[in-house]
Amino acid sequence: MLRWAPEIYSTGEDDATAAEPEGHLLRAWLMVSDGHYLVVLCIDLDLRVASEPACTILAHYDLGSQLGKSSFIDFACNHEYAIILQIAGIQASIISLTRPERHDVANIKYPDNRGLSQSPNGKCLSILTRSEGQDLVVVFTMTQMGSIKSSTFTPLTHDAQGIMSCPEGNPLLCVWDAAAFGLRVLFFTANGHHLKQLDITAESMRLFQILPGFDGLGISKVDWLLCGGKAVLALFDSSGHLFLRRQLGDEKLLHSVATINHPAVIDGASYDVWQESQDGDHIFSRHFASFQARNIQGSAGADQMAVNATCQLVASKDSSRPWTLWIWDALTTQQPLAVVSFRDRIRQLLWHPMDPDLLVILTASKEPCFYLWHMKKEQPFVSNALNMNGRSEMCDCDATWLTGYLNGLPLLFLSWPRHYDAGILNIDQDIVIFKGILRQDHCHNG
Repeated sequence: MLRWAPEIYSTGEDDATAAEPEGHLLRAWLMVSDGHYLVVLCIDLDLRVASEPACTILAHYDLGSQLGKSSFIDFACNHEYAIILQIAGIQASIISLTRPERHDVANIKYPDNRGLSQSPNGKCLSILTRSEGQDLVVVFTMTQMGSIKSSTFTPLTHDAQGIMSCPEGNPLLCVWDAAAFGLRVLFFTANGHHLKQLDITAESMRLFQILPGFDGLGISKVDWLLCGGKAVLALFDSSGHLFLRRQLGDEKLLHSVATINHPAVIDGASYDVWQESQDGDHIFSRHFASFQARNIQGSAGADQMAVNATCQLVASKDSSRPWTLWIWDALTTQQPLAVVSFRDRIRQLLWHPMDPDLLVILTASKEPCFYLWHMKKEQPFVSNALNMNGRSEMCDCDATWLTGYLNGLPLLFLSWPRHYDAGILNIDQDIVIFKGILRQDHCHNG
């Protein structure tokens, strides 16, 4: 398991924690674990010199084997702590990386990040637990002395399926109930105060006539994203509807962004439909015919989505056709803007943080490349071949946009089980080049 700190920042003397560094020195914190041992590294990288990055070991822990192998690790509480979850799902441990301090949380509900959430500023950590048939939320907050304290509240759910923090920075928590109990998405402050005016239930949907499709059906998935500086909440219900809601500022004003339902038929005569060739050339051909959008026995449920920075374009993936990408205009969702069918199933959808018309698509392809779709381009296109040193691990690739910038451009971080790299996307006409800033011979040993 490998985790980067939430940001890469400049180590220049003028502004050591700038979000958009102008200096040539970058610093990142890296956490590595095999489930039994935990190592935290500090990596300093000089972009002007092709030299080996300077690495310093910040912490080294033997996690022991009393509770089994660890299944999840991550930085917590402003990078000064580490959160560790065991496969057995017995308890969560929060250990300090700078002092002999440890906190254990018993009866955690999920052994993965479904029951775990952190605030964007890193000062609040929430863990979902269940004791004596009742859901509980344990909240850890940073004190002025640098230590952490905990508090507990009841989220009023029958069987909570997950917890999320508001990505906009407001001290809000979202908890949703199991689909068997209908549509119940509840909101709380970090202190446990219930914000009923923000709740999403079947009654509130019918009262405000927001979405007739959400008629009491339960939620199958929830995403809370930051798009253009605004928090967008995405709800997937059991019938395949996708509902997007945006909060406008601190006034708790709510705005419905879009309501999307994947159609049963793809109509190539009404919008752009592209199909990737089955050979190794990555050629996309335009289709004008109509055909079934889902398998006969498949469900219509959207299971993945992404919203661009301006909240005007939405990308989604259908669970019955996991290799098909749908692009929607948030203002007119009666039919999609474009439909793209890839050779392999889609793994990730990432809108560019600065170019709202550019979408990065990662598939399960074993070839070392990824795809891009642009609103102003005629057809999808593919990136250059990534330097993988002969490895076939692209199907296990994970990607994310880092909050740091290099020369005014955002950094794209790619990671594999035994490989990682961060770099910049350069696009000239239909040629896409990923320029990594980390030395390949070192990061292959990561």
